[in-house]
Amino acid sequence: MNVKLVNTISLGADVYPNSIVLKDNIIHGCDAKGQIFSVDDDGLVKFEFGTEGLGRYKFRQAVFITFGMDKLIVADWHNHRVVFYDDKNNYIDEFGHLSNPTRSVFANLIARSK
Repeated sequence: MNVKLVNTISLGADVYPNSIVLKDNIIHGCDAKGQIFSVDDDGLVKFEFGTEGLGRYKFRQAVFITFGMDKLIVADWHNHRVVFYDDKNNYIDEFGHLSNPTRSVFANLIARSK
């Protein structure tokens, strides 16, 4: 694998990733301002979404991003939840304290593993 140094990414001022993950030569990341983004190996932004708040595409502090179960998974710290998106960044579901308090975290994990 060739590694290329990317000097700048035009995601806005003072945007520093909390978490990044590499998948298929695309860098995916999340930041404290609620943005989820992907950058290709030329430094071009492939997509970005998210703002601060509580909602399907809002985060109070996105602190971790990864892929699993064929989904993009984002941990939203101050909203106490985990949010799932499909491969086209469409909202699928979420679980946690501020998302759906009637379902437990374990019930949600079991439902997703089927």
